Amino acid sequence: MKGIRLRHLAFTGPTIEPAKLNFVNGLNIIYGASNTGKSFASEAILFMLGAVKKLPENDEIKPYDAVWLGVTLGEEGDFTLYRPIAGGNLKLFPGLISSHPTGKAEVLKWRHKEKAIDTASYRILKALGLHDRWIVRNAGSGEKEQLSIRVLAKYAVVGEEDIMSKRSPVLLSGNHPDRTLEQNLFKLLLTGQDDAAIVTIPTQTERVAAKAGKLELIDDMLAQLDRQLEEESRDRTEAERQLSELEANGTITSAELQTVQAALDQCAAERRGAVDHRQSLTTRAAELDITLERFIKLQAIYSSDLDRLHSIEEGGSLLAAMSERDCPVCGAPPSVVLHSVWNLIGYWRG
Repeated sequence: MKGIRLRHLAFTGPTIEPAKLNFVNGLNIIYGASNTGKSFASEAILFMLGAVKKLPENDEIKPYDAVWLGVTLGEEGDFTLYRPIAGGNLKLFPGLISSHPTGKAEVLKWRHKEKAIDTASYRILKALGLHDRWIVRNAGSGEKEQLSIRVLAKYAVVGEEDIMSKRSPVLLSGNHPDRTLEQNLFKLLLTGQDDAAIVTIPTQTERVAAKAGKLELIDDMLAQLDRQLEEESRDRTEAERQLSELEANGTITSAELQTVQAALDQCAAERRGAVDHRQSLTTRAAELDITLERFIKLQAIYSSDLDRLHSIEEGGSLLAAMSERDCPVCGAPPSVVLHSVWNLIGYWRG
């Protein structure tokens, strides 16, 4: 359930019995003879909602020191707002009470502030689902203000004069400057759509004031600089001499910078040459590594060939020695021995 419901309004004091007014669900009408407190009750409700700063002064409230307003805040349940007769901030207690509170209270500021969530206005508007709505006050410039309980309360607490007035119920205040605000507020209540999307532009008066403020700020800065120059005034000849020295030093410094830059350029050129030479040496070293690997393989082949030649030489010597003799082992004739030697030499070659 969205919305709030008033439950009771009570006044308490240390030396007097509480004065209490109970409310029922729906529309409540307070009626009676003149000077019986009807308007005061309306003002007291507005006072407890944070819509007004203080209560009207009269002799009847002097014995009392506190006001209690029981409310139901939508789905959050029942609460009681407490506020001193003298005004100031409020306390929000859980449950419906009219004196001797129990439980931890939440302190709420009575004055509405934009983006503040610790105010009575915010808590009540949140229960209504209207805590983040904006209303245009000036149709020409699009000037907006955030909806507050002070603006909305006139539709919740309606006095006798407003009921009897001949003007439109939309324009409750009767003030021409508030006409646009009240029309847009009534539109919000009917449609649920606020004016947050409206673009605000400065008025001519605001632009002139802003320009005048900037000019005044510049004048103040110039005046301050003038005072500093007067306090630190120097002889013109001395200033020109210092300027000449600065220019001479600047010329020398520029020449030194050019010399240093030329040296840096030379070092950069030498570094590029060294890098290129290093790259060339690295490439040459890689080629030499490949060549050495090839020589190592050739050395291995050469050694193998030498071993084969030695075997052939030994075989030839054996052949020459056995050419005309029988085999000393088996007694085979020289022709058989020669054939066997040639086979052995062929095996060695392989």
